[in-house]
Amino acid sequence: MKIRLNCVPNKLQKLISSALIASMVLSFTTPIASVTAAEDDSILFQDDFNDRNADGWTTYGGSWNASDGAFHTNKGAGFKAVANGTNFSNFVYEADISIKDGVNSDNAGLIFRVNNPSVGADNLQGYYAGITVNNLVQLGKMNNNWKELASIPFTVQQNKVYRMKVETKGSHIDIYIDGTLVLSAVDSTFTQGSIGVRSFWTNATYDNMKVTDLQGGVDLDQKKLTLESGKTAQLHNLGESGEEVTWSSSNPEIASISNSGLVTALSPGRTVIEAVSTNGAFRSKAIISVPNSTSAPEILYTNDFSGSTVEGWSTYEGNWTVSNGQYTVNSGPGYKAVLDSLSFTDFVLEGDVQITSGSEAGLIFRASNVANGLNQLDGYYVGINASTQTAVLGQMSNGQWQELASKKLPILANEWYHLKVVANEEHIQVYVNDNPLNVNGYPKFDLLDASHLATGKIGLRTWNADARFDNIKVSSYHEAITGPTYTNAVLPNIADPFVLLHDGKYYLYGTNTSPDPNKPKGFKVYTSTDLVNWSEQDELALQQSDSWGTGGFWAPEVVEKDGAFYMYYVVNERLAVATSSSPLGPFVQDVKQPMHLNTPEIDAHIFTDDNGKKYIYFVRFNQGNVIWMAELSDDMMSMKEDTLQIVFRATQDWELSPKKPVASINEGPFMIKHNGTYYLTYSGNHFESPDYGVGYATAPTPTGPWTKYTYNPIMKSNTIVPGAGHHSLIYSPDGTELFMVYHTHYKAGTTEPRKLAIDRVHFVPQANGIDAMEVWGPTITPQLKPSAEQSTEPMATLKGASSVQAGQSFDLMYGLSHLSVTQSIYAQDITVTYDPTQVEFVDAESAKQGLAIVGKKETSGHVRILLASIGADHATNANGDLVNLHFKAKSSSQSAVIGLANVIISNGLGEESALGQVFVSVDIQANDRVALSTAIGAAQAKFDASVEGSEVNQYPLGSKAVLLSAIEKAQSVLNNPNASQEQIDQAATEINTALQAFIDSVNTAHPSDINSDGLVAIGDLAIVAAAYGKSSNDPNWSEYKKADINGDGKVDIEDLAEVARMILN
Repeated sequence: MKIRLNCVPNKLQKLISSALIASMVLSFTTPIASVTAAEDDSILFQDDFNDRNADGWTTYGGSWNASDGAFHTNKGAGFKAVANGTNFSNFVYEADISIKDGVNSDNAGLIFRVNNPSVGADNLQGYYAGITVNNLVQLGKMNNNWKELASIPFTVQQNKVYRMKVETKGSHIDIYIDGTLVLSAVDSTFTQGSIGVRSFWTNATYDNMKVTDLQGGVDLDQKKLTLESGKTAQLHNLGESGEEVTWSSSNPEIASISNSGLVTALSPGRTVIEAVSTNGAFRSKAIISVPNSTSAPEILYTNDFSGSTVEGWSTYEGNWTVSNGQYTVNSGPGYKAVLDSLSFTDFVLEGDVQITSGSEAGLIFRASNVANGLNQLDGYYVGINASTQTAVLGQMSNGQWQELASKKLPILANEWYHLKVVANEEHIQVYVNDNPLNVNGYPKFDLLDASHLATGKIGLRTWNADARFDNIKVSSYHEAITGPTYTNAVLPNIADPFVLLHDGKYYLYGTNTSPDPNKPKGFKVYTSTDLVNWSEQDELALQQSDSWGTGGFWAPEVVEKDGAFYMYYVVNERLAVATSSSPLGPFVQDVKQPMHLNTPEIDAHIFTDDNGKKYIYFVRFNQGNVIWMAELSDDMMSMKEDTLQIVFRATQDWELSPKKPVASINEGPFMIKHNGTYYLTYSGNHFESPDYGVGYATAPTPTGPWTKYTYNPIMKSNTIVPGAGHHSLIYSPDGTELFMVYHTHYKAGTTEPRKLAIDRVHFVPQANGIDAMEVWGPTITPQLKPSAEQSTEPMATLKGASSVQAGQSFDLMYGLSHLSVTQSIYAQDITVTYDPTQVEFVDAESAKQGLAIVGKKETSGHVRILLASIGADHATNANGDLVNLHFKAKSSSQSAVIGLANVIISNGLGEESALGQVFVSVDIQANDRVALSTAIGAAQAKFDASVEGSEVNQYPLGSKAVLLSAIEKAQSVLNNPNASQEQIDQAATEINTALQAFIDSVNTAHPSDINSDGLVAIGDLAIVAAAYGKSSNDPNWSEYKKADINGDGKVDIEDLAEVARMILN
């Protein structure tokens, strides 16, 4: 056995002394003298157990041994072993792990940044990454309880050895299995600590453990580059690793890369250049596109399999045959056929798929490194499954499968389904023609993913299904969207949204999820004319002083009756009603009481039927969240109690997801009536569950009986758009399109602050029965704006980035649309408006040949630009992009509104036309300032509420000053607009650590209550008397320290007097 540590000796001494535990804990101890210096300076710790002992490890529960050259433990509730004397912050920790004799969610893995471990399943402070018997990789944190940070499906075989690697860089944690990155999370709770291993109800084996120092950094100066064939470009690493990187090209036939980072373009296509630090811990990529000098044909490939053989295809396992004009294959685990003769970059791939028996089959695209085996390819796969009646889109890398999105669909065996994939750079759309009556087909999946951007192969795949394929076609990609677009999210810092349309204007209300710790309690109101561009009003629609409750302001909804507006909302987990004469408010509760004082209720929705009768749908708690309903009284303030009834609770499989956090929830009801049928939509699952989504049930009356839709959920969270749910429904400005307005999480792994999104809803005819409701989402890609009265006059357009990190540059493109073929524009006068506190205008450049910027004048928040076409040959007479506007985002966590406030165009005769205003919203994301701001708020709240003193639940003298100093230090970083992300992360870590230390210091008992029996009595006096005369210089001071009542380092008459005083008082 060899343990190698590069640590400061006094730090080691401190850690080992703090590792002493109760006598029940089994301890193997290695003296400090046996710790040897590392031969490789980057290796901080190493143990291969070849000495067949576990010296240097402290175990917490279980029976551990290393008698055969590996570290083993038996099954039990969270057995742990921690390496003595380890204390690491940023590192790579890797080990071999295998599990056996487990069931269900039993698991084993690595613990790191560990502090205060003890016997018990979750008894430690730190992080855990593990593999589970039911095929998950999970990452979570423990603070004497368990909280999952992230998990992902991963095929786990018992008795198989997996190499797990954990990389920690500040608040960023990456988990690798067998060299493949499978899971990432951001969390700043724990900054450093020991490393160890943990098993939960499995027999586990660990071996070849190693911890290496994590130093360096890779950040390429160019992330995207277009080079003509034969041209070269130099890439540079701006990170700390400098020239100490290894370069590679995913397809060197398209573009090669030299050892010094020189790119040479060779042939049309797209490849990914990657630079990796020598320690393998840091990497950065650049996308290299080499355009085709000749126009690509419309049809790139087609095959209807009418011949007797298949040319250009290679098969990987399975019996692939051409029969009756179809390509068929027998059932098996991941049988594949790939078109090897051609490669494609951006394209439209189509094919017909039929499952004759078994489970799943579909198309693969942008594939490389194809080989025999279930998931042996690098690329994408979209499949339909007749067993589970779902469609799925995912990606495979290094033999591992990752689901990106899935959707319940009526997929049946022995039916043909037409699949279409539209791939353009990272934008992927998937169409499944599951219903021939649906003439307005929409993408079942519409998302962004950059896992595989390089030119690759297309092919076919089956998974445990006999399948047939036909009519494979690959076409050139063309942009399909014409007209103004929007991109989700359309508004930050809001959840549980409700939209009211009144007198041609939209009013938006919702739960305020702003990270501002000083945000006012109550509800904001926003207004819009198009559902996309929202303006926050100056005053709150409802403020706490006008409400019955004091906190937990959630899920407001506003309805109008006879000129009065009624707001139904949640406060203190009760339903309350406030009124106003305006949808802007102020809403006031004249009688400050909830609808039901003694019954917790949330999520009220009011539905008005055609006959004017009003119903209220809401949620109560009874072994989960259950939807209830009642008739609303004429006063609009109360329910008709005799009409109260349960609507439904969580019953469908998707609503009872076993994925954590697990909860039986139906909530957020919203009703709409269509063709005489009542559609009650709702959200299912815990809002942080990966299976959180929206479903619906139908009934012939507003009171039921209810039938849940078989293919729920109709919208579901996925790895790209997490947390999609809790919605309302509203029509577009012209009343022809229905939209779902809902919230999403801030980003994968981070719930708050939630954001607002909108997507289209359609009712689709069915061969039998009522229409089905479908949601065209969730999306984060450009979508056509909600329909309004379409103008035939020229329109100005402004499009581009929808979100940007603070401090980064971004572009918006000005253009014209709805130009007729007879119009020729020679001059343009545009005024761009922006908030100079949020963004900086950098420059403008023409995007059209022959269009010149002949004048530009900047004032604060405005820039006026004059454009002129140079001659008749360059007149603007077609829709398109004209000027690229360059901006730089400043420090902000809000959306910046940038607009075209004044646009005047003129033809060659000098006839001028003024165009309408255009505005776009750009979400400026302040990285992890959210976490820092939240941490400061929590620390300040604890500081304000705490009292120093010696009584129980008071804090030691001087402890508040220490916490205040930490708050002020963190606040200075938060207020610094130039603070780096590393500084922000470090500040969040430090304030959380300081807060935890402050919390842990609270007096849990009066210092005079030495024996902790809840009383200060003669027994306590006896303990002090027995320790009389002892001081901190005594070798056994730890045994007597509890008798030092006044904390002066000695036990004397003052301590006896204090205990006596407490007894007498």
